[in-house]
Order: sequence, then structure tokens, then C-alpha cells
Amino acid sequence: MARGPAYPYTDLSSAVGLLKKLYDFARRGGASVDAVAKDAWNWSPTSSNPAKAVAALKYFGLVDDMPGDSKQIKLSDRGYRILIDDPTSPARVKALQDAALSPPQYAFCYKTWGSEPPPAARSTLIFERGFVESTVDGFLKDYKKTMKFAGMAPHAEALVNEDDSANKQTVSGVESPEQFEEPTFGASKQSKQAQTTRPTKEGIAMRQDVFSVDEGAVRIEWPTVLSAESLKDVEDWLEIVKRKISRSSQKAPDNGTEQAAEE
Repeated sequence: MARGPAYPYTDLSSAVGLLKKLYDFARRGGASVDAVAKDAWNWSPTSSNPAKAVAALKYFGLVDDMPGDSKQIKLSDRGYRILIDDPTSPARVKALQDAALSPPQYAFCYKTWGSEPPPAARSTLIFERGFVESTVDGFLKDYKKTMKFAGMAPHAEALVNEDDSANKQTVSGVESPEQFEEPTFGASKQSKQAQTTRPTKEGIAMRQDVFSVDEGAVRIEWPTVLSAESLKDVEDWLEIVKRKISRSSQKAPDNGTEQAAEE
């Protein structure tokens, strides 16, 4: 069956789950694909899934071939950083974002539409990028999940279909090892906060938070890489902004007080 252009068979979060099992099995040393498939991923070496999984890891830049032996793989520096670095580290955030945009088809989508492709993206991918109807929806679903996992998608919680299983990830329709625990980017749903990240010409990504309140939306944007001195300046500035907001804001009338006044 035609599949269209080449792209990862799974999203970044599932790929990182596979990478974690590879790291638990071989640490940073090389390991044969057959051994990884059997002992780390619990797949038969004769299955097509190991090859698809390795291809996905390579698309995201998470593994490298061992020198002179394409049948052995090892964690790349990017993959190692994603696994062991602190979730809040700017270097890890950048590594995740670089991984998310490494597949050429993902880079095209992000450059064209950002993290949330519009409904018309489907036909654009079919007519202009060679996708086929039977795979384009799955590609877009994985792309959105990847943007969410990399912290690049606003309103990220709405991007994954409700019928997705929280404990099951697939590679071309076959269950893969359980998903590696995702890092936390931004605030929880209860805070009504959404994050998005955009690239800059200077090479430093800009992150934006949008906090929704009943009266509207509060937005703030900052570089993902800040020196200690700059961070202290930002903290001082936020205190000033807080005071300005406090002085300029008009409190909503208390319903009880308003009603009593009318009586």
C-alpha cells in the first residue's frame, strides 16, 4: 500500500519511550538492532517493527549508527541529553525542539503552519507533498503529539484525540513499549495556561505563556536561554508589572454589594 513521502512511523514521545528502553539495555554503548528488538523492546527480530522504530529514532536524531556498522546503534548526544538532563534545562528544551523539527516533513509543517495545522493542511500535504489519504491523518496526529511533547504547542492538552490510550503507544499499528514519562512543560489544565514556542533569527527560541482569565488573556514572552543576571532583571521587572497591574485594574463589582445598593 502506498504510504507517500518518508517520515517517522511514530511521534516523538513514543520514540523517547523506545530510547529509554534502549538506554536501560545498553546505556551509551552500542548494541545490535536484533538484540535491542528482542531484549529491550520485546519484539521478534523478524518483525518489521524494529526497523521502523530505529528509523523513527534516526529521524528525530536520537540514535546514531556505530562507526562502520549500520546494524548497531547507540544513543546520540541529543538523545542522551533528553533522557538525563533536568526537564527545565534550556539545553534539554532545545534538544527536544530540535528533535521535533528534524524530520523534513515535520519541519515543513512547522514552517508553514506552526504547531497547529489548519484543516486545509490535509489537502496541501496530499497535493503538494505527495501524501496519500490512508496515511496523512495519522501523520498529522503524530505531528501534533510531537509538538505537544516538545512543548511547542499552545493548548496542548486538546491536541491528542480523546480515544487515545494513556498507557499505549503504537508504531505502525503495533503496540510499543510503554511511553517514557513526559516532562512537564507549562502549567496544568487547572491553571488555564497554554505555552507555545517560536524560533528567532538569532537561534534562541522564544517561549510564550497565555493565561486565560474571565476578563481576557494575559500574555508573556521570554527567551528560552537567559543568563543569571538577566533572569534576576526579569524577576525585578515582573514585580514592577505586578504593581502596575494592581494600580490600573478595576475590581469587578461584588454581586451581593451591588444588589444591596439597588435595594
